[in-house]
Amino acid sequence: MQSGRLRIGIIGLNFGRHILSDLDSGSASQHLSLGAVCDLDAAKVQQYSEQYSVKGYTDMDELLADPDIDVVGLYTGPKGRAGLLSHIIRSGKDVITTKPFELDPEATKAVLDEAKSIGRIIHLNSPTPKPNAFMEQIHAWEQKCNLGKLVYFGGEATASYREEADGSWLDDPERCPVAPIFRLGIYLINDMVRIAGGIESLQVLGTRVFTKRPTMDNANLSMTFENGAIGNIYASFCVKNGQHYGNSLILHYENGSIYRNCDIQDFGTAMQESHLRLVTVDADNQQTTHEWRQPGGSGQYAWSDFCEAVRTRDITSTPADAIVHGVQVIEAMIRAQNSSQVEKVKH
Repeated sequence: MQSGRLRIGIIGLNFGRHILSDLDSGSASQHLSLGAVCDLDAAKVQQYSEQYSVKGYTDMDELLADPDIDVVGLYTGPKGRAGLLSHIIRSGKDVITTKPFELDPEATKAVLDEAKSIGRIIHLNSPTPKPNAFMEQIHAWEQKCNLGKLVYFGGEATASYREEADGSWLDDPERCPVAPIFRLGIYLINDMVRIAGGIESLQVLGTRVFTKRPTMDNANLSMTFENGAIGNIYASFCVKNGQHYGNSLILHYENGSIYRNCDIQDFGTAMQESHLRLVTVDADNQQTTHEWRQPGGSGQYAWSDFCEAVRTRDITSTPADAIVHGVQVIEAMIRAQNSSQVEKVKH
């Protein structure tokens, strides 16, 4: 393994192609260098291997056997990903992947347990290894300002897509359930698990407004939490307002409220910053407010944390419980989509 940047091989170039530019000149390039690309589509392999002057493979096992590749980035569809992850870690490579992690909670837990048992690292962009800074600030305010019990968690994630059916997993309601929640709202689900705790039950609503795919483009997820709180996530591919991917949040407590990214940002910048506002009432019954800002938000890859975990062999850095519970929520969403009923989340 190199003493400088780690050399990464990217598997799956449909979504993985978006990672390549980050490895070339973005935040990932400070920690990782692209060593190879791999996909079943030989034309994509040729295109991107030539564009980035790296090795190209159509056989994953050939990439895994390459001694010049230190770590792997896996960017295939979520269904059955646990099996691919198991194959990768058993080959001796650590791996970073993307949300949603999987559809099967049992397979998710099994591969994370396997990684721990053989001393391999599995990270992804949501949930990240460490809670984001805005979460730490939220928890600090909860204690410092005596906010009391959380009673409501509300989130929104919107974008403007007009998609055509292409035969991919994005067209399949079983592999892409409640599609806007699964593709956009997943960040809020994972945030919610870390902020509010275990989810007890859920119900979904969804419609097809503009999309030509068989899957939804406008959806709502309602939940109850084990601590008695109520939650709601709205996610849509139908909204063009310049605030795309802002992941706004409203948290209501018995003694105050916290808002994240609920103000209007300049076009296209909503995802680049976390802006928190707290409003509460002091001992003299006077309203007080606090603000906090920091670059970054949900879903950004913690490349530095991944590389540090690989170098130090920190297998405890994987947030296994949060990952598994997020997939348990997804599994319940599939049942709720098919039944149109309230479904329990199986822990």
